[in-house]
Amino acid sequence: MGLLIIDFISTQITEKERQQLANPLVGGVILFSRNFTDSKQLQQLVKQITDIRSDCLICVDHEGGRVQRFRSNGFTPLPAMGSLTSLQQAYDCGVIMAYELKSHGIHVNFSPVLDRDAVSNVIGDRGFSENTQTIVDYAAKLTEGMATMHMPACGKHFPGHGSVVADSHIACPVDERTPSEIDGDMLPFAELISRNALSAVMPAHVVYEKVDSQPAGYSNYWLKDILKGKLHFN
Repeated sequence: MGLLIIDFISTQITEKERQQLANPLVGGVILFSRNFTDSKQLQQLVKQITDIRSDCLICVDHEGGRVQRFRSNGFTPLPAMGSLTSLQQAYDCGVIMAYELKSHGIHVNFSPVLDRDAVSNVIGDRGFSENTQTIVDYAAKLTEGMATMHMPACGKHFPGHGSVVADSHIACPVDERTPSEIDGDMLPFAELISRNALSAVMPAHVVYEKVDSQPAGYSNYWLKDILKGKLHFN
């Protein structure tokens, strides 16, 4: 399996995209709202992908709330995780999101968000709470629901994006906190990893300047020393 995850421009695969998908460097596809009109079209698109590459991981960001790529025509509009009021709701959302994605041939959902709902507008109610123990409790129930449908969970954005204001989609946020302060944000990641609830981890595009000059996704310290070494994520 290749190392790259690519995306498509529309609801059908172009000839150029077919060639890209066949390249052995590619191991997966991520789908967005622009790739979706209705249930039947999505199933046809997924079949196009798997006809070209049967080993290709098909992924999506399908958290609920602001970040849910498919919202109608075969999909239930899910609430933002920060608006949930019970653990049962979290479990039910996990079951529903996983069932509907799996039934359309999607392999991996980039969820849950394990960031604190602190100062970051780009996180906000995508996070379960500002309190890390509440995040653990609700995320554990969400991933438990996903697991009933055999849907892998991906915790994001390691080691925590909620304490910086800048949006890392359009800027390079710098977190100026001390390592001990950042450790507090890592609790949900550490706890869910210890429970084997996460199949993947998405690093934050954030520089934690008192620790490393590189963004977490390019940092040997965060990925090797902490995520793999200290937290034993394998």
